[in-house]
Amino acid sequence: MARLFASLYLWIAVALIASTALLDALFFNAQPPGPGIDATRIALQHAKPDAALLNDLRHSGIPARFIPTDLIAWPAQSRTALAQGQVVTLYDDTHTLLYRQTESGTLIELALAHRLTSSGSWWLYSGSFFALLGVWIALWLRPLWRDLHLVQQAVEQAEHNGTIAPVVLPARSRLSGIAQALTRLSTQVNELLLQHKEMTGAVAHELRTPLARLKFALAASAGGPSTQWQAMSDDVEELDRMVQEMLDYLRTEGSPPELNISVLPLAAISRQLVQKLAVRNERQLTVSVVASEAAILGDAYYIERAIENLLINAYRHARSRVLIDIEIGGAYVSLRVHDDGEGVDVANRDKVFAAFYRPDTHRSRVRGGQD
Repeated sequence: MARLFASLYLWIAVALIASTALLDALFFNAQPPGPGIDATRIALQHAKPDAALLNDLRHSGIPARFIPTDLIAWPAQSRTALAQGQVVTLYDDTHTLLYRQTESGTLIELALAHRLTSSGSWWLYSGSFFALLGVWIALWLRPLWRDLHLVQQAVEQAEHNGTIAPVVLPARSRLSGIAQALTRLSTQVNELLLQHKEMTGAVAHELRTPLARLKFALAASAGGPSTQWQAMSDDVEELDRMVQEMLDYLRTEGSPPELNISVLPLAAISRQLVQKLAVRNERQLTVSVVASEAAILGDAYYIERAIENLLINAYRHARSRVLIDIEIGGAYVSLRVHDDGEGVDVANRDKVFAAFYRPDTHRSRVRGGQD
């Protein structure tokens, strides 16, 4: 921050000095000595340099005074000319100075101001000044804007897993520190994601062993498959599929899974899922399907999972009735699951799809809720 402030401060200071010098040279021109100064020099040469001349010059509006000869470090040639009674001329930025030595050895000095002529109005001068200052600031901001654009591109092109490609900026760039911080952050994110994948994969592999035992125990049951026994078997199969999905996801490093696209009748799938969930659900609910014969293209497994999640949530919160409504609207098919439960507040409707969010705080994770 200090480096950026110092750079901007010095740049503006130099810009102000350069702009003022340039505009003064363009708008104000100092006229060289003209005939009026020459006439004054000739008059001073032929007049007697005494107090009376000094008073006359002052009454005429010409600044004049007596000064000691040694007040100025005269070159030998100019000192000789003064001793001979000649007029010596000197110049500064704003005046032409005429000198002549008096009989007492002092000098009479005349200061004749240069006439400054303006080649433009005050508004033109001010507008040019601020425009030129804007150009200087734009030149200072150009490399900063370029580096910011590179950082913005790197952030916008972040990978789907949140990692950012290294931002390479010149060492002299004012944003080099930010680029290095982004690179370190990307490295840390990659390390955390790798640790997460390793832990998730290990847990998924560990879950397969007890699931396999449960499947074997259910299959080897001597009592024969009852309705409850079949429901438990379905739950174990579902857990096994979820674990396999997790492992497949880790193998593909989060890339979209391979889909088996086919024509799916939504009404038939919904009725099958209702029958499947009715075995598990001990509550007496009236579940109806109001559907047109709509078919879509999709992966059967993921479509069933999506509808099943909606039904499980409706079963959990419904008082007595659940309705599945399937409608065809143009090129789209809509599937809605309704229940007569308490519903979700308007303020929470955008939040219910967040993982593990519960709009009603009186529920615990043990008792259930949306997840």
